[in-house]
Amino acid sequence: MTRSLLMLDLVRTVYWFDEQLQSRLDARGWGKLSRTQSLVLVNVANGETRAARMAENLGISRQAMSQFLAEMVENKLVELVPDPADRRARIVQFAPESHAIRDDAQKILRELEAELEQAVGAEGLGVMREGLRAFLGGLDARSAAELETA
Repeated sequence: MTRSLLMLDLVRTVYWFDEQLQSRLDARGWGKLSRTQSLVLVNVANGETRAARMAENLGISRQAMSQFLAEMVENKLVELVPDPADRRARIVQFAPESHAIRDDAQKILRELEAELEQAVGAEGLGVMREGLRAFLGGLDARSAAELETA
């Protein structure tokens, strides 16, 4: 018997988190969100403010991200405000009207993490987090080094 590819397990886990977030938000009266909308909200909740970085995180084009953000601004989920550090740029943040959905989403994500921890144990979850952060940090360092030598 061959071992399944890790990528499939990671993708299935991301989909599980996202589908649970969407269905639980819907059950709390927030309606249906698309996968991209929920993943944008997770990025913003995690402190990401740059649309270009979010597009990179989600593997979509900047143009597609601009379209998603325009819809989300229209739905009062996020707002785009001038970046005080760069007058040409705008940052993405939660719209004032979206604080309640943000709070619910953060509670749901913590619940989901607790469910994962219950399944794999506190130590297993800690090792998983540390391993992924070490790997991703290594990728960031390699990417920066590759840019310097290019």
